[in-house]
Amino acid sequence: MKQKRYKLFALLFSMTVVIMSCQSGDYSYNNIPQLTGNVDAKLNVDDVSNVILLYEGLYDPASCYFLISESSDMTNARKIPAGYNANNATCVELKDLKAATTYYFTFHNFLDHGDVGSQTGEFTTYRYPMTAVGVKVNKSNIRNAGFYIFDESDKLVSNNLMVESQDGELYMPGVKTMFEMTFYLYRPYQKGNFSYEKVPISNALGNFEYAKTTVTPPNPVPSCDMTSVAYNVVVNVTVKPRDEQISVKQITGLELTNRAGSTAISNNGTCNLSTGEVTPIPSEKDYLTTKMEPIPLNSTVETPVNFYSLIPAKFEEGEVLLNVQISDKNNLVVDTPIALPASEWKGGNSYVYNITVYYTRHSYEVVISDVYVQPWKNGGEEKIEIDD
Repeated sequence: MKQKRYKLFALLFSMTVVIMSCQSGDYSYNNIPQLTGNVDAKLNVDDVSNVILLYEGLYDPASCYFLISESSDMTNARKIPAGYNANNATCVELKDLKAATTYYFTFHNFLDHGDVGSQTGEFTTYRYPMTAVGVKVNKSNIRNAGFYIFDESDKLVSNNLMVESQDGELYMPGVKTMFEMTFYLYRPYQKGNFSYEKVPISNALGNFEYAKTTVTPPNPVPSCDMTSVAYNVVVNVTVKPRDEQISVKQITGLELTNRAGSTAISNNGTCNLSTGEVTPIPSEKDYLTTKMEPIPLNSTVETPVNFYSLIPAKFEEGEVLLNVQISDKNNLVVDTPIALPASEWKGGNSYVYNITVYYTRHSYEVVISDVYVQPWKNGGEEKIEIDD
């Protein structure tokens, strides 16, 4: 009796081992091997909702499908039947995806011994479709303009490219983007490989304007105001005789110049396009002159004379001189300099100096009677001729 029980136990144990062996074998559902091919995704730059999922090789569409989910663990994955494409790859085209969203997917082939899956692939759809960029400015200027472009991560995309105005105001840089981009615009264009923080500017080039604007697809045609860095200095000249002699002399020129050793006035500098800050390049030899009609010393009318500059100047009393040049009919020139009070000249302002030229037959005296500052609105609205 004991021997029969032992044989029955041995038989049951051997059956259990066989069953466990089958469950852990190559044909169990939990151990079906994965597909070894590569999964891939091809995004459409013109349509963020459109993506093609690919698996290398050809398989019978009747037994193949893709799973796609917004979760890495494939929660709530949807099943999409597979097909072929022109390159003999198994694929499926999706046309209803969300923008700027990460998706996970696997390819599956249902074989006789079970559902065989690939490794998991992933992709992130673009935030915006590929869109052509246009920037419109509010002033006309036939001069060429330059621009820099930065992406959403403040990475430089385009370095000092040149554009030209179309129809007087529409700038078309010929750039396409799928991201928000920041444009730094300036004019007139300067050729070179300098940074947007140090664009060279010079009084010899005329007015200088800059702007910063952000473009956002899918309708990136923003408008922006160009801001001028120019300022002007107005010298109102009044002539007063101190005797009754009639003078044949006239004021033929005015000059703003550095006193010896001073570098307050500069004709060249650099502009930071993101802040509009202009940094002068110091030079003791620089000065400002202007075109003017001669002012007779027997004139009784106050005559304004305008200077223009792009480079800011900050100086203490005596560091800048106003030089009044007086000539007679034989073109003999007398310089009559006067020191300006401490001041700071910055873009967008007009600095007005009222001076009086007193004269006798043989002597001259220049006196500053009044100084004041006012906003200068014409700085960015017209082409400014600046003579070096």
